[in-house]
Amino acid sequence: MIHLSKYLYLTAIIVIVVFSACSGNSNDELENGGGNETGTLILRTSATVIEANGQDAAVFTVMKGNSDVTDKAVIYKASAVYGNTSFSSATEGSFQFFASYKGEISDKITVQAVSGIPSLPSDPSVSTFEGFKQRVLAVQGTSTGCAYCPYMISGINIFSETERAASTVFVAVHTNINETDPMTNEASLAIISAAGMNSFPAMVINMDKNMSIGSNYPQQISNTISTNVRLALEDPATCGVSAAVSGTEASGKVKVQAKIKIGANADYRIAAWLLEDGIQHAQANSTDVTLDSPMIHNKALRDANSTSPAAGVLLGGRTGWTKGEKADFFCEFNIAQAGINNLSKCHVVIVVSKPNSANRFIVDNVIDCPINGSVSFEYK
Repeated sequence: MIHLSKYLYLTAIIVIVVFSACSGNSNDELENGGGNETGTLILRTSATVIEANGQDAAVFTVMKGNSDVTDKAVIYKASAVYGNTSFSSATEGSFQFFASYKGEISDKITVQAVSGIPSLPSDPSVSTFEGFKQRVLAVQGTSTGCAYCPYMISGINIFSETERAASTVFVAVHTNINETDPMTNEASLAIISAAGMNSFPAMVINMDKNMSIGSNYPQQISNTISTNVRLALEDPATCGVSAAVSGTEASGKVKVQAKIKIGANADYRIAAWLLEDGIQHAQANSTDVTLDSPMIHNKALRDANSTSPAAGVLLGGRTGWTKGEKADFFCEFNIAQAGINNLSKCHVVIVVSKPNSANRFIVDNVIDCPINGSVSFEYK
């Protein structure tokens, strides 16, 4: 028989233990907002590009680990306390923000306010983050002073008649060989260097140095392009790209707006390249290749959106993208600075890259968008 005083004593201890356990869990949930506060402090925004109309807004979220600490963190604009969780602007410009929480400072993010942003087309499958239509980037290194470069052009022409050509985006980057090539510029030279092109004619698939092509036999060039494109397509794209481009010669600008859907956890970079077709210029030519003179040069790179033309910039200005997220991108080109001859013959190639197994950025997906046109998200 248990004595009553002992029974009451044991009961009290059990109540205290149970209450303490429940109380501890409750406090943790309140402190952590139901999540785990271990990890890096991150300031996120619903949009990195907004219309400069005073109404379109970017909404901020501050995350510590998987816990939302927005209501307890402090958000800064430039170096001053901002005191708001959304941002809009009636004037154009780039604005930097960061957050602080419990003595930790987040990385900075940039929100661009822009007037006249091109409107993106509707997404035919809003909730889909996989199965994106994939295209391969083929970068041709060439020069008007290179007598053997027409062999590469002939090989490309042969390949263009094949089925895989529909999955391939071509870009011609020019350099000076034996004479000054008027299509040579800082961006083209930077891309040639990044692609490891040391002799010409040359081509690199998806900016992967392991997929380099160099030959003086057009049919062999076509066959090699086809093989490398097939190999590149065996590794599915993990992002989808939609874009809209606007521009007029009167404004002197080309504006590029893009949205990227993330289908796999990774770091991504993005680049926009302004191309021009229909440029007439004499081409040094081997006697074994017959081309019109002056030759018509197409898909010539005229400008790139960043000081790192090959790699571009970090998508959204940050690393650590996760599946199911969407990213914004915007850039402008100055037509005069790009040396454009005819804007109606221009188009913009948008390249999204991610690291391969050797931690080198290679192309994940690419689209080609016409001036005053758009490209919607495409799925297989």
